[in-house]
Amino acid sequence: MALNDVSPSHAEGEPHPTRNRKFLLGFFLLAILFSVGQAHRSSGGVLSSVFWDEFGLSPSLIAFLVGAMFIAQGLGQLPGGVFVDRLGTRRTLAIFAIVAAIGCAVAALSSGWHGVLLGRILIGIGFAPMLNGAVRYFLEWTGGDRLSTITGRFLSIGMVGGLLGTGPLAVAIELYGWRIVYIAIAFLTVVLGIVLFLVLQESPDGNAASRPKSSMKEVLSGLATVARDPEIRPILFVAPFLYAPSQILVGLWAGPYLADIHGLDIVTRGFALTVMMIGMGTGVLVYGPIETRLGKRKPIVIAGALLVAFLLAALALVGHLSMVLAVALSTAVIFSSTFFVVVISHGQSMFSKEYSGRAFGMIGLLGVSGVFASQSLTAWILSLFPEVPGATGSLEGYQAIFLTMAAIFVAIAAIYTRTREIPLRRMAEQVAHP
Repeated sequence: MALNDVSPSHAEGEPHPTRNRKFLLGFFLLAILFSVGQAHRSSGGVLSSVFWDEFGLSPSLIAFLVGAMFIAQGLGQLPGGVFVDRLGTRRTLAIFAIVAAIGCAVAALSSGWHGVLLGRILIGIGFAPMLNGAVRYFLEWTGGDRLSTITGRFLSIGMVGGLLGTGPLAVAIELYGWRIVYIAIAFLTVVLGIVLFLVLQESPDGNAASRPKSSMKEVLSGLATVARDPEIRPILFVAPFLYAPSQILVGLWAGPYLADIHGLDIVTRGFALTVMMIGMGTGVLVYGPIETRLGKRKPIVIAGALLVAFLLAALALVGHLSMVLAVALSTAVIFSSTFFVVVISHGQSMFSKEYSGRAFGMIGLLGVSGVFASQSLTAWILSLFPEVPGATGSLEGYQAIFLTMAAIFVAIAAIYTRTREIPLRRMAEQVAHP
């Protein structure tokens, strides 16, 4: 195993590969497809109320229906990583996009919540390798140079989809109904998958797809190699909660919280969620340049986790006093939580490029599956408190959710102190890894 922090694919004095028009075309195609997945991920805050109205589900079943997509997306990370390493970005993402489109159609045509559940599972599987494939694409073109910054820019553009999954989605559902909206998204996903397959060039020389492939046995043994590596274990311990703040808030409970505690209607709630997603789109742009400037990752992640904990505690204690304050604190939580781009870069820096898909897949498996676990945990917490007629939850229940997540992020900061710092490097460097 070789450690590969940064291995630039361009000579000194030449333009950076990210200025190449073919790279930029692929970058934006991948970002658009990723943004469709982000729309699904952020839609829970809108759909939770829709499903509550249409199917009369309990908070636990709503969390299960919304969160099933995340557990499917998490379980799809490892096979997605294997496919990315073996087939490349172009073919893998085109195939999985078709699966996601089928999921949208199944959900839209279902008469009961069980069919919607199946559709959301297929959507989760279909969008599982989108970020993984994009990161592999960045590595092929740049060798890892400025990976956190490039990934942050990619995520920021992709967050446009996250915005569409909040206020605009609420308006579209009000005008056309959620089933018609899902059919439209299915069509869009198919078109994007086909265009990506026809257009994407995976590397500067265009030969990434024809390079020798490892056998399936070698690919699977690489998963075991990643899992056994002791240096990545602290990252794997914190991975299940990397995406929790955004998905607990925008993805599930912020909509019901704003309805139950502050009395907002579906459209107003949707645009409050849009403000929160703008916080995420801004946050992912900030951490990469900070990482580049400091040349370190550990202090950024530790400080970010502690800041998230503080803001969640403030949301629990004073968020009920004002709607504006609640939205501002929620947005700050989501902004601060985007340090996960640094964690992704840190984890990938521990392995050579050949293992990038599997390393990311392992982190992604825990990260996305952890969303389901977090949402289920918070639904259980909410159910511990007395029900309020006509409301999803009580103030005390929401406060307990936010305080529990604050404690978890304090633990994340403590665990991350045990990771090994790997300084950023401008020149290619290969170091033997025990």
